[in-house]
Amino acid sequence: DPQNVVEIRTKTGLALAWMLSKGLQATEIAADITGGMTTMSVAVFSMAEERRIDSQYIRSAYDEQKRPIPGTQEAVFVSRYSLK
Repeated sequence: DPQNVVEIRTKTGLALAWMLSKGLQATEIAADITGGMTTMSVAVFSMAEERRIDSQYIRSAYDEQKRPIPGTQEAVFVSRYSLK
C-alpha cells in the first residue's frame, strides 16, 4: 500500500538489512527517494535516517513537454553519512 508509511518503513528496513547481511557496508548504500508518492519518499527517507544510510534524489532538467532531458540527471544527496 503506497499510503501505508509503517508498511513502507518495514519493507525498507528489510531491504537495508538484507543488503547489510550480504556484506555491504552502510557507507556503500544510498536510498533513492526520487519519484513515487510523497508517503513513499518520506517512509524510505525516515528509515534511511534511522539507519544512518545516505539518501538521495535524482534531479533532472525538463523540456517543454515536461519530459526529463537525457544526460541532465544528477544525484543530489539529502543526507550524507558516508562522508562523516
